[in-house]
Amino acid sequence: MKKASRSRVWTYLALLAMVAAGPLIFFSRSAPSVAVRLENEQWVAVKESFAGAAACKQCHPDQVIQQLASNHAQTLRDLSRQSARAPFSNGNVVVDQFTGAEYSMEGTQQQPEIVLRLAGRTARQPLSFEFGSGAHAFGYLIKLDEDSWVDARLNYHQEIKGWDWTSSQDQASKYLVEQPLGRPQVKAEVVRCFSCHTTELRAHGAGSEPVDGGELRLRLDQSVLAVTCESCHGPRARHVRERRQGKVTEVQLLDADSQNRICGRCHGLDNIDPAHPVITRFQPKRLRNSRCFLASRGRLSCTTCHDPHQDVRKDAAFYEEKCQSCHSGRERSVSSKLCPVNRDGGCVNCHMSRDSESMLHVTFTDHFIRILKDKKQREAAASGDQE
Repeated sequence: MKKASRSRVWTYLALLAMVAAGPLIFFSRSAPSVAVRLENEQWVAVKESFAGAAACKQCHPDQVIQQLASNHAQTLRDLSRQSARAPFSNGNVVVDQFTGAEYSMEGTQQQPEIVLRLAGRTARQPLSFEFGSGAHAFGYLIKLDEDSWVDARLNYHQEIKGWDWTSSQDQASKYLVEQPLGRPQVKAEVVRCFSCHTTELRAHGAGSEPVDGGELRLRLDQSVLAVTCESCHGPRARHVRERRQGKVTEVQLLDADSQNRICGRCHGLDNIDPAHPVITRFQPKRLRNSRCFLASRGRLSCTTCHDPHQDVRKDAAFYEEKCQSCHSGRERSVSSKLCPVNRDGGCVNCHMSRDSESMLHVTFTDHFIRILKDKKQREAAASGDQE
């Protein structure tokens, strides 16, 4: 009897422990996430709080309205909660020349999926996230589980107004044997992708000590998707609070190099090898190495020519006016060297070459401003509108 009684006691205590642990288990699963940011190639928790674009709009309505209508603010959609923007009903098929496999994007904008057909068999997989504003392309990530992600093999390309291979996925690769729907992505690289396409990226697993991106558990349902005010200006809850209290807060003005580094966090700067085969995609890196930047004495930045609150302008005359502001001879303290070929125009076509090789169906303007002595370089630079 004593043994049976003891058994019941231990059973009761075990059940009591489970009941007591229940709230703890629930709490750990629903614990609030933290905002994270990249520092020295590792992730740390953000100590400051974000205010949100609506709070910024109260004092800066014109800039916020413009920015929220820009391409930057349309660069990411969670397809479990939002509709895709690409046309999934156009029906064009892309055929793998090596295997004969047929790829297509099907379904609806509410339920999009990538489809693979080969030898009478069909494989389908729902798409999880749509990247890009559509100015050049829409790209897609597939989430298989928390640690398994796939970069879908097809993109929608604005240049051809249709579906084609995701850049660099038009070739036969070993990974296609196990994952034919696209390139498997390392978790750390996925985190980096989302960091450039969100304003506030939230996750579990980060603290005061830096961690690798693979150790984070993303909470994209709690994140602020796409690029808005605080992507560039940083968390501004304190600034908003102090302004509402009537306090005058000091605004830090950044020099050109600091501004370029902010743009370079996503458009590529110090983390890009100068010998990278697609280096022209990373404009801040190229601009920083140009003679114009070095001779500008801290004046030339990305925002010299591009308003970050608006879409990139396409008219060459606008940019040539920027060039002429330094190279017309009016400001000899900045640059006394005038163009011996054409002092009044043609600056962009002659000194900023065009690159259509770095990314499929996208043409980039090389921001390494220089004299192009090679005839082919000049001819390439002269083609197309400025981007």
